[in-house]
Amino acid sequence: MLVNMLLYVIKKEKGNPIKIYRIIKAKNRIRKFRLFDEKYYLNKYPTVKSTINPLDHYIYHGYKEKKIPSSSFDGNYYLKKYPDVKKSGENPLIHYVLYGKNENRCKNKEEENLSLEKLNFKLKSQKKEIKKLKKKLKKYEHIYKIKQINKEKVASEIENFKGYGIKKEKREQKLIISLTSYPDRMYDVHYAIYSLLTQTCLPDEVILWLSIEEFPNLEKDLPKKVFELKNHGLTIKWCKNLKSYKKLIPALKEYPNDIIVTADDDIYYQKDWLKNLYNEYLENKEYIICHRAHLVNFDNGKIKPYLSWIKLIQNNKPSFLNFPTLGGGVIYPPKIFYKDVLCEDIFMNLAPNGDDLWFWVMAILNNVKIKIAENRYNKITYVNPKRELNLLEEETLYKENKKSGNDNQIKNLIDYYPQIIEKLNKKYPKVSIIMPVYNAEKYLKKSIESVIKQTLKDIELICINDGSTDNSLKILEKYSEKDKRITFIDQKNQGAPTAINNGFKKAKGEYIGFVDADDWVDLNFFETLYNEAKSKGADIARTLYKYSYPNKEVPAKLNKLINKKYKAKKYLGINDHSVVNWNAIYRKKYLIENNIYYYDNIIVYDVPFTARTTYYSKKTVPIIGTYYHYRQEVKNQMTIMSLKRVKSVLEANKICLDFFNSVEYSEIDDYLKSFKRCMWRYDYIFQEALKLKEFDEKEQKEFFGLFVVEFKKCKFLQKFKDNYYEPYFEYMNENSFNDYLKYKKVV
Repeated sequence: MLVNMLLYVIKKEKGNPIKIYRIIKAKNRIRKFRLFDEKYYLNKYPTVKSTINPLDHYIYHGYKEKKIPSSSFDGNYYLKKYPDVKKSGENPLIHYVLYGKNENRCKNKEEENLSLEKLNFKLKSQKKEIKKLKKKLKKYEHIYKIKQINKEKVASEIENFKGYGIKKEKREQKLIISLTSYPDRMYDVHYAIYSLLTQTCLPDEVILWLSIEEFPNLEKDLPKKVFELKNHGLTIKWCKNLKSYKKLIPALKEYPNDIIVTADDDIYYQKDWLKNLYNEYLENKEYIICHRAHLVNFDNGKIKPYLSWIKLIQNNKPSFLNFPTLGGGVIYPPKIFYKDVLCEDIFMNLAPNGDDLWFWVMAILNNVKIKIAENRYNKITYVNPKRELNLLEEETLYKENKKSGNDNQIKNLIDYYPQIIEKLNKKYPKVSIIMPVYNAEKYLKKSIESVIKQTLKDIELICINDGSTDNSLKILEKYSEKDKRITFIDQKNQGAPTAINNGFKKAKGEYIGFVDADDWVDLNFFETLYNEAKSKGADIARTLYKYSYPNKEVPAKLNKLINKKYKAKKYLGINDHSVVNWNAIYRKKYLIENNIYYYDNIIVYDVPFTARTTYYSKKTVPIIGTYYHYRQEVKNQMTIMSLKRVKSVLEANKICLDFFNSVEYSEIDDYLKSFKRCMWRYDYIFQEALKLKEFDEKEQKEFFGLFVVEFKKCKFLQKFKDNYYEPYFEYMNENSFNDYLKYKKVV
């Protein structure tokens, strides 16, 4: 008999395992709640075929014929009372046991009347208790601001929805909403998706990630209401079943260079939910931005139990201790996570149900803080609030984690990544200033004083004594004892670029700055640059500088351009710079991401560095109101013309040109201007080198030969000749050395 019943269900559900499981689950609940009375049904409807199990008859035929399954459940009343069920075409008894009972829907008229009577009696008898409870709950009203949608109203809106909920002309860096779901939630998920497709700020994609294991027939297993939203911009993608990680992991893999926003499948989002998140992101691109966050209870070097964390904090200060709740909405900038973020073996072992914990840890390990949006939403509208308040029978992720699951997963993550605690304990400076030092005792004190007396106090100064033979090291030792923000490295003489690289390895600041040991800066220098860089979300903030002579200071030519761009409220372009590195600060994360460092063992080390930093910078802001002072009375191998310096310029130029020719420019003119800077440098240095006795005919011919070779490597040579002509272009072939030499001597 049981076999025949099962075979009948399999036949009616056309072998679909999801639907078969659903019917069996419903039938078990029908029997448990005694909602089908076989004797009642057969006596009331004697024409029912005896060859079919009576319950199966009602499930597949009887409800369509308006038959009543028992005296305790009235399917006709249920369909009349709840139009959304009738509209769905769902069997009323199936709907009730799977959803309606949990949603407190009434199964007959008598229960409706009884429930109202009970409710009135309860409200009257417990009026005083309710008042007390309201007072108590008022203390926590900012935490549990739970609302429920009017399903009938929203269902009607969806039915009449004609819009297209994503941008047709995509952003250069796409803004993608990513969410996931599973079979038990699919009945309601269209409400959440509809809210995401009706945002005032349209996303570039709304992607619903579903696992192939849970939906073996793919889109055939999806409710019609979900499938129809594809016509309005929804994209459905299939992936491996990674539980709740499906919300973000597949999106990170497929869209590594885009902005990902996570959403939940049971929340109805406000119209400007995405707009508020995205606007905050545009102002703070270096942080993860969220609407809701808890404050991690971290004390005495330990993370306290999850239930002791301060829920839904109001503070919008960026912090590692802000724990974003993914369902409220979190915006993740591209490449924001630690390198292990996609390592499935690790996260499924350490935190199989803790995707929010995993992503939080991956952010901390990558030195990324979490910021709550200024225009945040703590008040959430749930599609089914009973699920949020844990009043349903289903075993949700929240329930699992509440049973000390989160604490166990946190312990696993800390055991595997012990550096988490170290990072949470540390306070990182806003700017790290790197100062290479070599025999600078005459000027070193003034240089250090100009840094440690900065109006921006949250800094660190890293001095690298590069094998000085004077009293420079003793000066550094004394200053480091007086000011804990000063650290120094003592190394054998390896040259300034190696010294700077060694300092960079120790830097903890959000931004990196440079000050030479014989120069100095205005006292508002780093505060001015940092504040502007932060407010604009810039990779580089570049400012003014002066050449400082014993009796006067001369503004640099670049200052005019910086002032002009600043007044016009424009950013600096790829070629809007001189070759110096110290009139700017650089976002450390962007330097690391683009593998930007100083080339060892070359004298003119700032030229390749500046070429690469300006190319990779997505935003370079011009700054006025402060100066770097470049001392000119000091003579060193950087400034004294010598054959060694000539060859260093050739080496630096070669590095720059190889770089220019290896990357792509969005504008050809940017490439040609960069190329021309190097060609000008060849021509200028050749002119200066002619003053050196050691720059003999052999050296001259070798220099000229390299000049010609690099000139001809221009990717747009003819356009370069036509649009950027200089007189020396006439001599750019191997046989024109003598003519070029005569030209330079005349000039």
